[in-house]
Amino acid sequence: MDKEFNDLIGSIYDYALDSGAWSDLMSRVADFAGAENAAMVVIDPRIGLSSVLTPRADPNVVAAYNAHWWQHDPTAQATASIPPGQITDLSHTGRDVYYASAFQNEFWAKSGLGAERLAGNLYTDGIGFGSFVLQTSSARDEITDRMVSVCRMVLPHLVRSVQIQRRLLHLAAALAARDHPDAEGLMLVDRDLRLLWADADAEAHLARRDAFRIADGRVALCDTAATHRLEAAIRACARPESTTARRSEVVLACPNSGAPIVIEVIRNQPLTGASVPPMDTSASATALIAVHHAMHRTERRLAGLIELYGLTRAEARLAIEIAKGDGRAAAAARVGISVNTARTHLASIFGKMGVHRQTELMRKIQGS
Repeated sequence: MDKEFNDLIGSIYDYALDSGAWSDLMSRVADFAGAENAAMVVIDPRIGLSSVLTPRADPNVVAAYNAHWWQHDPTAQATASIPPGQITDLSHTGRDVYYASAFQNEFWAKSGLGAERLAGNLYTDGIGFGSFVLQTSSARDEITDRMVSVCRMVLPHLVRSVQIQRRLLHLAAALAARDHPDAEGLMLVDRDLRLLWADADAEAHLARRDAFRIADGRVALCDTAATHRLEAAIRACARPESTTARRSEVVLACPNSGAPIVIEVIRNQPLTGASVPPMDTSASATALIAVHHAMHRTERRLAGLIELYGLTRAEARLAIEIAKGDGRAAAAARVGISVNTARTHLASIFGKMGVHRQTELMRKIQGS
């Protein structure tokens, strides 16, 4: 037992830096404890997030929990604010309360797992939290002394491992925020668009559920076609050998104001393994999503070109349009000037910015 336990604890700390095997770890812990299943659960009601890693549960049960039932789970409501590392069971919820709940009678009783469980928070964050759970079987729905003993031994190490992961993630996020100071919302996502981290502005977007929302633990957009474009951009970021540009953009209209929102997708250069549970094999932060309101971003870019190069506002507007790469005539039409006027502006822009060709101008604008 000592060797098996030591190997298990060693794996817990290995996964703090490489989160690709949390699912395997949950199965190993369940077997070691003589439990039917083990799970890691993340819930944040502020943004409508429920994400569950539970290798031996019916995927349909997990999907239904993430989509709806997490909001009615009395065990989550009762234990959300309990400090990390403290073990809870159904007595903390109240067995009478639990067994009378719609959650148990309409949902969990059909899950194939027992009602009895041991749990402990791994972290708490306001009303959001992440938990470790040991679950019984429906055939033998009782907590054993072995389960209690193993939970006591394993839980402190899981808490510390997750603390390490979260510190790494927050460091990666802080570096991302430093590199994108003009963004009006930043999110780190994995390759399946599961949310790993969001700054306060992005959380506000998610809480309003206007342009963004959480659907089954994943970031989605209000526009289905835009969501598909976002998914494609994230998939491109997830291919390490991809020759796809390190960044791309998805544009959609804000459903409330109609103003365009630009979603910049930037391939993440991760601190290896930075993630939060219960993300499984795709848990590394694949991409940074930076949110910009198009009008605000354009104004910032105009101001930057005017300050850096001494361009007039008309010249700066044309330079930004030229950088889109579809030619002088198209750029002139978008800013409402003739091709001849655009030619005159470009001569002045080239001189002020120290370039000689439109391709050089495009590279300089895109890099600014």
